[in-house]
Amino acid sequence: MKKTLYELISENKRKTFLFLIIFSIILFLIGYVIAYLLEWGITGIILISVILIIYNLITYYNSDKIALMSVGARPAKEDEFKVLHNVVEEV
Repeated sequence: MKKTLYELISENKRKTFLFLIIFSIILFLIGYVIAYLLEWGITGIILISVILIIYNLITYYNSDKIALMSVGARPAKEDEFKVLHNVVEEV
């Protein structure tokens, strides 16, 4: 059975959340090992946790901009992309 748009959006949000959790755990473990090797103790763990929270917030709320910048996207000017603008306006 085909999924509705809302089901796809919900699934995408779940997958994004799961990805952030798994990636955060991996980064935390790497940071924990570094803090352990440098003998930073609880201070290192707290520092790593704060950095991870800030990192996750920045990447979650700016992921669209990061993705567009990574491929060199730019706005489609109307005089340069007339056909595209016509199609979008008709929709």
